[in-house]
Amino acid sequence: MKRTIISILFVAGAVMALEVGQTGLNHLRIQPDARSQGMGGASLGVANNPQAFFANPAGLSSSENMILAANYLPYPAGIHIGSVIFKPTSSGPLRFSAGAFYLNSGTMTKTSPTNEDLGSFGYHVINLGGTVAYSIIEKLSAGANLKMHLAVADSNTQIGAAADVGL
Repeated sequence: MKRTIISILFVAGAVMALEVGQTGLNHLRIQPDARSQGMGGASLGVANNPQAFFANPAGLSSSENMILAANYLPYPAGIHIGSVIFKPTSSGPLRFSAGAFYLNSGTMTKTSPTNEDLGSFGYHVINLGGTVAYSIIEKLSAGANLKMHLAVADSNTQIGAAADVGL
């Protein structure tokens, strides 16, 4: 019984420690694919997964078939999230894919520091990118992707780039 209680407390503490940290771009914490959303934000490097574009670009190298994957998730309060990934058919050790992620916050009320209503605005994000993966040996692959980020909130615009490398 004592072991069970300690195990439960340990697991509860580990679960509460997930997704810690700070970011200036909180929408980046939202996972773009349904699998990782269903796992509480954990992204696994699963082989032959079309969503490898977002989590582990090396996982792309294990599939020779054409892949087209699309996700759409309507959140409460009018938030809409979508993604699409395309990988053409390929037979050599080198694989390519392209994808996009979209987030639309819906309409939000804009207020002043004194809580005065200043109208409304929306927040829109689009990430575009490409992935390349190379199968080194049968069970070992390397991959990388480059993503371009564009976000618009009211009259402010963010532009950025990011790269991921996976093995």
